[in-house]
Amino acid sequence: MSPRRGAAATEFALWLPFVLLLLGGIVDLGRMASLAHAVERAARDGARTGAATTKALASSDPPEGLDIETAAIAQARQILLDSGLACADGCDVQAAWITGGEGWRLIRVEVTVPFVPVVGLADTFARPIGADFTMLTQFQP
Repeated sequence: MSPRRGAAATEFALWLPFVLLLLGGIVDLGRMASLAHAVERAARDGARTGAATTKALASSDPPEGLDIETAAIAQARQILLDSGLACADGCDVQAAWITGGEGWRLIRVEVTVPFVPVVGLADTFARPIGADFTMLTQFQP
């Protein structure tokens, strides 16, 4: 083996860890963007389902919010599941009513999912990704 080929192998061995780290960071960035999109979609669709359920059950006083909040949470969890995220790994989905004036209310759905990077040198980038969505519901009292 010539000295020139040995130099190329040494340079390759020196640069390879940096290239792999950069490639892993790009993959993690893509995973994080995909997860953020799925979380935002789950919160939005959960709030939309809660608002639609409210309109279907509209009366002067909606039922204790149990059916509506449960429907919103179930829809948000289903969106996460359809996106490939099993909620067994610590995701948190909450829905709450915000009482408004005569003939309108707000429903707010919050979704939080943990993100652990594959390439993280430390747990400094392991943060939960969250989104919340509030939707206005109007009905005839």
